Amino acid sequence: MRRRALLKQTGGLATLSLLAGCSSSTESDDESPSPGQVVVRNDHTIPHIITIRIQDGPTGPLGEPITSTGQVALDPGEERTYPEWLAVGDSGVVAGEYDIEVQLDDGEPDNFQFDPKPVNDPPMYVTVDVEPGGGLGWNVTAIHSD
Repeated sequence: MRRRALLKQTGGLATLSLLAGCSSSTESDDESPSPGQVVVRNDHTIPHIITIRIQDGPTGPLGEPITSTGQVALDPGEERTYPEWLAVGDSGVVAGEYDIEVQLDDGEPDNFQFDPKPVNDPPMYVTVDVEPGGGLGWNVTAIHSD
């Protein structure tokens, strides 16, 4: 299931383990998501590897576009959260549009764009999941403060 309609209305992204110098992940919990956070989940009955690439991102603190690639292996029912994947050093998550490519195992990649900190909308995070039927899905979600 692709959720491009929601993406076009909102914009957004998140975090991932073996990526861009940020190798910390947490098991899923009830904490509020952070802007740019990536949640990766496997709702299928067999293990999978999900690859996430930032093809092009906003200009980082060193004047270069932000790019990164990472993979995460997930057992059935496993979920991991990467709250700081898009963070650049001590400067945190850089606002701007990111071109993201996601791929399940060796399948065809899917692409979407998102801005974790849009100017006129709430901040965003991304969920990338292997659906119960084995397909790859993604969702960009706004973070609403209570």
